[in-house]
Amino acid sequence: MTAKQVRFVTNDEPFDNQNVAELAAFDAAGKPVTITGGSAPTVDTLHGATDTGRAVMKATNAAAARSAIGAGTPYALPAAGTAIGGVKKATAVADLASAADTAAIIATVNAVLAAFRASGAMAAPTSADQPSEVQSAAIVTPQQ
Repeated sequence: MTAKQVRFVTNDEPFDNQNVAELAAFDAAGKPVTITGGSAPTVDTLHGATDTGRAVMKATNAAAARSAIGAGTPYALPAAGTAIGGVKKATAVADLASAADTAAIIATVNAVLAAFRASGAMAAPTSADQPSEVQSAAIVTPQQ
C-alpha cells in the first residue's frame, strides 16, 4: 500500500478541471472519524483520556489536581515538640561555666548524647561501639 498525504482546504466549490476525490478517515481501532473544521479539541473530546486525566487537566490549582488523583492535602511537618513524625525537642542541657572542669565537660557531653538518644535522633550505643581499651587523655585549655 502506498501512503499518500492529504491536505484539507476550504473552497466554496471546485476549481475548473480540479480532480475531487472523496475521503474516509478511520482511527487506530478502525472506527470512522468525522473530520470537522473550525473547532479546537477540548479536554472532554480527547480520545483515550481517562476521567482522572480529564479532571487533572481541568484542575485550576494544585489542590484541585491533588484531589483529582486522590492525593488529598500535602503533609505538613508538625511543630517542634514530642509529636510523632515531627521534630522532637531534646531536654535542656546547661552551659558550662568553665572549661577547666573535666568532669563537668564529660557530664555535659553525656547529657547532650542522652538527649539525642531520648529524642530518637541518635541510636543508643552497643557493646560493639565501645572501645576495647580506654586511653588516657588530657584536656588542654588555651591560656588567656
